[in-house]
Amino acid sequence: MAELFCFEKNLKGVGVNELVLRRIDNRIRKTPLVPVTEKSEKKEEPKKNLPNPLSSDILKELLLSSLREDKVKEILFELDEIKFNGIEHFVSWYETVREEFSDPQRKALETLVQMRDAINIGCGCRRSQRLDGANNYYIDFWLSNASTDLPDKVKEITKAKIVIFLRDNKEFARF
Repeated sequence: MAELFCFEKNLKGVGVNELVLRRIDNRIRKTPLVPVTEKSEKKEEPKKNLPNPLSSDILKELLLSSLREDKVKEILFELDEIKFNGIEHFVSWYETVREEFSDPQRKALETLVQMRDAINIGCGCRRSQRLDGANNYYIDFWLSNASTDLPDKVKEITKAKIVIFLRDNKEFARF
């Protein structure tokens, strides 16, 4: 067995573990002990007099009064229509309200979910082609179902007067 070489005196034949333990022990002894002090009592800061929060009704009233009347009409008009820009946007909304559709409607709409899910399957280099194909299906789906009860059901669920379907921010259907 080979002897361990060590810079410390009188350590021939000392094992590595013992050597490490001695060094750790020496470091601990050299570290000055800091006395533990009692926790100082925290001084309570005086409470600041904050104004009471405004109710939602008051905030709404302030907001509406600060807007010009024509701006309010514009905002209300925007709330009367909903836009779905592409298959991914529509499907993400649909998945939150899926149960509000009838079984036959869900069966048809599930094809959009399947097309959306297929976008991310496979090699990333062809994702844009799959997205393009899925959005083409999305357009065909809504144009083919224009005379069914699906657009009316979407309007009912969204509580919108107008539902607009877009692809790449270009409108292709309005119900």
